[in-house]
Amino acid sequence: MSKLLSNIDFVSQIFQRFFLSSEKKVKLLLGKAEEAEISGEFKEDCYKRAIYIQPKSARLHLLYGNFLTSQGRLQEAIAAYDEAIVCEPHDADTHFYLGNIYRSLGYFQSAFSSYCEAIYIRPDFIDAIIARGKVFEDLDHAAEAIASYRSALMIDPSHILAHRALASILVEYFCFHEAIEHLRFILDSDPNQPEIELELAKALHESGCLEEALQVLEKLRTTEGLMSNKSVWIQVYSAFLFVLSRCPLVNPNKFFEEHCYFGKILETPLLTSCPEHKNERDEERTLRVGFVSGDFFSDHPVLFFFEPIIQSLNQSKEITLHAYYFHVIEDHTTQRMKTCFHFWNSVSGLSDDALFKKIMDDKIDILIDLAGHTRRNRLACFAKKPAPIQISWIGYPGTSGLKAMDYYHCDPFFLPIEIMEGQFTEKLAYLPAAAPFLPPESLPEVSDLPAIKNGYFSFGEFNRLNKLNEQIVLIWCDLLRSVPQSRLILADIPEEKSVTSRIEAWFHKGGVSSDRLQFVHRLSLEDYMALHHQVDLCLDTLPYSGGTTVLYAICMGVPTLTMPGSIPPGRQGGCAMSHVNLAKEFVCENPDDFVAKGKYWSEHLDELALIRKNLRQELAKSPVGRPEVITEAAQKSWRFMWRRWCQGLPPEHIPLETIQ
Repeated sequence: MSKLLSNIDFVSQIFQRFFLSSEKKVKLLLGKAEEAEISGEFKEDCYKRAIYIQPKSARLHLLYGNFLTSQGRLQEAIAAYDEAIVCEPHDADTHFYLGNIYRSLGYFQSAFSSYCEAIYIRPDFIDAIIARGKVFEDLDHAAEAIASYRSALMIDPSHILAHRALASILVEYFCFHEAIEHLRFILDSDPNQPEIELELAKALHESGCLEEALQVLEKLRTTEGLMSNKSVWIQVYSAFLFVLSRCPLVNPNKFFEEHCYFGKILETPLLTSCPEHKNERDEERTLRVGFVSGDFFSDHPVLFFFEPIIQSLNQSKEITLHAYYFHVIEDHTTQRMKTCFHFWNSVSGLSDDALFKKIMDDKIDILIDLAGHTRRNRLACFAKKPAPIQISWIGYPGTSGLKAMDYYHCDPFFLPIEIMEGQFTEKLAYLPAAAPFLPPESLPEVSDLPAIKNGYFSFGEFNRLNKLNEQIVLIWCDLLRSVPQSRLILADIPEEKSVTSRIEAWFHKGGVSSDRLQFVHRLSLEDYMALHHQVDLCLDTLPYSGGTTVLYAICMGVPTLTMPGSIPPGRQGGCAMSHVNLAKEFVCENPDDFVAKGKYWSEHLDELALIRKNLRQELAKSPVGRPEVITEAAQKSWRFMWRRWCQGLPPEHIPLETIQ
């Protein structure tokens, strides 16, 4: 502080001694502000003194707003930018910066207005045009966002950010071929861009080109120097693991080893800096339970499983609930989620080190990761061990690979300990069901079995395109050939001809003509659910089986024929069918069993119609349909883990009978 005062005194002495003009005084103050690399207080004082001297200077208010933004003082920055606009209403940059603040705060309509004003003032302001497109995305106006990015490229066809923004949204809306073209254009201009290569791999993956995606990621993860950018390396490796889980010939040992390698790279530098947790070792006290996620926004699949849990948990007197939410999007669903927690922390702007410190300062007893190796994750923070007990749950059907992650919540149908414990670095903590699933409120009624009315049998396939592969299609072909006149409805398939042609080629190879296939493109959730009215029996994918899709089908009375694979992601479909007591009928041991069971049900329509009639009720009666059963078991499990930690005991597998 004494140094700060001496600096200010020095500037004041210059004014008094040399009687400088206002203009020169301001220049001197701004120069001093630029020189002050450490003292934010001194910088701020310089800006305030300059504004005092020239209160009508739009530029000074703008610079002060930029300073406040850099300090994270966003509401004050808004006031500074507003002052700048009062002084000079037609400065496009000020409107643009103001829009950036509004968007970061989730004030999307205000951000949109600011960007539009900036574009009106300067029609070729490409950064503002792209930012306006981002707001369109925030408001779920995809067509307008795409048009905005295209207009930016009309002004500058080589603008990298416009190409990247357009590619990103095109992938989201299944326009894969064009998205890949934009990403390749960027890489042609500069091949050394790991983040763009990562986006390219994701686009290839989403389009179903698994081998090409894997090749890009294999090259990228071994790129020299990538480890210097840890956040990108983590995204690359998590994407690699995610794509690997969908490759039909994946070896379970290699799959596990790759996860362990990821954990080793993250954790090895931390071995000498393990934190000391000073949480009070009282076995029966109220526990502070934290949940880390970037997915608490509308229509994210994780919420279908997690929201029933948190709504049930917040009634408990044994725990306090802490959210650590790391996404900039905060919509009406986010606002609803906030009411379910005792403490809500928006941490999208925090580094892994800062998030680690925040969790440590909050003295969280049990920290739960809801992301795993999905697109948004904070596994680098978990590797630092900010809480004495850490659990992986719901977000990813497999191990984190981290030794710092103590437990993985699952159920006996999903991960039988006798065959799955060797694929997890975590100890398996069993619940009656891995997670609850409550269907949407506006669920259509269950229809009669369509085969009885149609006179032919209809199979359905509702998984994402990136789960399809030639090997599983050939098994489906064997089934279709064994059931004459049957057809297959493939839902959620992009309209791109290159995609449908590739799938048709697989079926042709398996002896099934295109006239037996019906491709259904992207639908609203309501229409997606109603499409089950046309389906008699769903077919599952391999090696990554359906999860949400199988449960949706059950809600509509349609069972799924599934064949559990050798890695954890392949067991989700069989788990769901087991919970409705239909494992014997629809969970298959091998391809021959898959074909035999499918053929059986095509010939026993009355029996299948009865299953269809009762299936939704069976789900509601199971633990999957009863969140309170799962949350009660989860709390008992957490208490068991906590007691072990208080006693200085290491984590161990927690069988279901231990907590019942």
